[in-house]
Amino acid sequence: MQLRFSSSYILPGFDARYPPARDSQIKTAAELIDFNADNNPNYLFCLQAEKSLNGGEDPSVLRITHKSFRGMILSCQLWLLKHIKELQLPREGDGGIITKGAPIALLLDSDVGLLVHFFALLGLGVPALLLSTRLSPLAIQSLLAQTRSCALLASPRHSAAANQALMIYQTKDAPPTLYFQPPYQAFIKTSSRKNHWNPSGDIGGDYLDFAENERYYSQSPWDNDPQVLRDYSAEKVATKDHYVTDTDRNVFILQSSGTTGLPKPIFQTHRYLMSYAPQSSFEPESSNYIFNEQTMAFSTLPLFDCFGLMAPMMSLSIGKPFAIPPTGFIPTAASTVHFMSTIAFSTLFIEPSILQGIAELPESQGVRALQWLQYIACGSGALSTSIGEKLAEAGTRVITGFVGTEVGSLGVLQPPGADNDWKYFRLRQDRGCRVREVSPIRPGASPRYKISVRPPGWTEDFEISDYFVTNSMTPGRDSRTTERADDVLALKPGEKVQLYTLETVSSGREDVRAALALATASLKLE
Repeated sequence: MQLRFSSSYILPGFDARYPPARDSQIKTAAELIDFNADNNPNYLFCLQAEKSLNGGEDPSVLRITHKSFRGMILSCQLWLLKHIKELQLPREGDGGIITKGAPIALLLDSDVGLLVHFFALLGLGVPALLLSTRLSPLAIQSLLAQTRSCALLASPRHSAAANQALMIYQTKDAPPTLYFQPPYQAFIKTSSRKNHWNPSGDIGGDYLDFAENERYYSQSPWDNDPQVLRDYSAEKVATKDHYVTDTDRNVFILQSSGTTGLPKPIFQTHRYLMSYAPQSSFEPESSNYIFNEQTMAFSTLPLFDCFGLMAPMMSLSIGKPFAIPPTGFIPTAASTVHFMSTIAFSTLFIEPSILQGIAELPESQGVRALQWLQYIACGSGALSTSIGEKLAEAGTRVITGFVGTEVGSLGVLQPPGADNDWKYFRLRQDRGCRVREVSPIRPGASPRYKISVRPPGWTEDFEISDYFVTNSMTPGRDSRTTERADDVLALKPGEKVQLYTLETVSSGREDVRAALALATASLKLE
């Protein structure tokens, strides 16, 4: 069953290919949220599952409309202003130059609360550092120090990693102050939590309203400063000085993969995030192609991951709602299939390991469930050839996504056509990617390619570290990674190992689900 939503969704007007005009209504994700709350208030933004998906009981699911989502963000902004004493709003100095405060780091569970806090900071004009909960305390400490973050907001379940990171803080600067995140339920009415998803597809009726939860609002330095809170009475997420320039790369901070050492911060612009909104990346086959995309998606990807940001940005830009697992829940093959039988989603954003698990469920129950989907976007890793071929032969519509920390979303995400091969991702034509041939790895070997692109808002091009091969049927259009240029670690004098090769050879075995090569501080492979 493919569930489509109302064609009455009003599409926001913006084009992330070009720098926006100063008077543009939508330049940032915060303004995109405000647009949807004003023009599509009762339209569904997302579904947040709230209990375990295992077992036979249907999950309890919280419905969040666009108006509800903005309300939660507004409440969160007020909470941040009242409690994070290090938070500094943008200030206009001499010559009209706007100066931003130090970043605030987020080490949060992957639920709607992460989105609420992330967009709250972006709307306030406060740089946000998105930290993966998979990072070690040493990696967290390194990113905090490199970005000179002033505060660390952590979910309670990650308090141990947060505290350890601050204990080993090794710079002359004082370590960030640790705060604990209120649950997302703190920003909504308790009575609204009875609103469950209706599988019939009706997204009308009651929607959530935000309410200040005074349990979290104690006396703070902001309480007696009405000037600071003046801008928030208008109930807009986007505040006056949250947008500086198109080339301002101090908007939010992602992290490199860290495959060659400790992760490095990657500073990004507003337009980088807006480029995740995919209107201009579609290859329309008919006048109603946007309407065909307005179906429910389910994502097992963490929201602090680049590819994980695709689902919320698609919801904000084309009206494609998404559903996510409960707080702290680790998705599995069985839980994903169970959720599929409960909520009629038509698109799946998923990691290769979980997709492989679904394909291997007994009696082909997983494969049969996947056959009904519009498409399955697999990213954040490579799917094994045997599983990919098994799914392709069964008629499932698997596509490969490609999202890079520096460059953003480069792969087209829409139902595959007859000329699509699941092993390759299709380059978005709107991103202006340049593909050039480089020397083969050895004489007589297949050609290799490098891809470079200018990340939105950057002033220089960026060449992706991976080497690529292209599909001979669609050369230069469909690509897949073969190796990285920088995945070489020195073990000791005269000894080196290429991580990509080691992982690829290992994961290619039928008795290996996934492989990851790691190096410890002693530079030995584990």
